[in-house]
Amino acid sequence: MGDSDYLNRQFASHSSGSDSFPTILPLPKKFHFGKLDIQLFRMWEILEQKTGVVFDLLYDTVGWVALLDYMASHPDAQVIYVHQGGLLGNESMLLRYQRFLARREINRHQF
Repeated sequence: MGDSDYLNRQFASHSSGSDSFPTILPLPKKFHFGKLDIQLFRMWEILEQKTGVVFDLLYDTVGWVALLDYMASHPDAQVIYVHQGGLLGNESMLLRYQRFLARREINRHQF
């Protein structure tokens, strides 16, 4: 995880100098690594409902936010999405989101 400057530096550090780098998609807002975010959780739910594919709650959801935002302004873009396959973290992330959503519900009813 990092911004586009960080990623470009990483590509350059492993480059022979003549390589072209992939396009780094901007995010519509900054997401803090590992911090629970209702937008990311809803994205995860929608992705599973629409595709039947389970994605990673930590990395994939942020990637899909960037990808869908990019595709909205570039409707003719051809995109290949490679599922990274790691889902082991979802077990602990789902527990964290359950507690997070329960606290939000309790706080909402206190007012």
